[in-house]
Amino acid sequence: MSKRYRKMAKKTNGKIREIRNDQIILELPLPVADVLAGIPEAVEGLSQEVGLMLVGAVIKSKCVTIAGQKDIKNPMRTANWWGSQLGPIYYDGQKVLIDRPRLRSKDNLEVELNTYRAFQSPKRMRQSVARQDNIRPVFVSPGRRIDLKNSIEIILNCITKYRIPEPLRMADFISKKVKQRFLY
Repeated sequence: MSKRYRKMAKKTNGKIREIRNDQIILELPLPVADVLAGIPEAVEGLSQEVGLMLVGAVIKSKCVTIAGQKDIKNPMRTANWWGSQLGPIYYDGQKVLIDRPRLRSKDNLEVELNTYRAFQSPKRMRQSVARQDNIRPVFVSPGRRIDLKNSIEIILNCITKYRIPEPLRMADFISKKVKQRFLY
């Protein structure tokens, strides 16, 4: 009758290189080409998941500013948490369902979330801006307390002879100089 640990040793394809301080170092044959071929898909899938988590966090953050923290009594709040609902947003060029929170006002009316409404419209999320037809456009997304029209106007005023707006170009230039000074 063979011992259990011998069967396990036969099943593993690797070699035990070292055992010390309660650590085992294994040498395993790994199909590197297959692993490297799967990395782009894995990174893309991970980035999509993180992006959707960020969208959910932005919407929840807006709800917290309107209604306060969930499950904490606050007599001064203007709205109450009212469950959640699956709703569509546009992400990465396609419609995706997310679980969005719902709020009710003191008058028992649904509180519309502007951030959720913005994620529902692919056109409101960003727009391309270019001074000339033969140059790749810059994509503009409105930020906090600014609408798309004013964002585009500011970007057009900041674009000089280069495609990238001047403040962004200068920030990139300065960061590269600092990186060269301290890292090389």
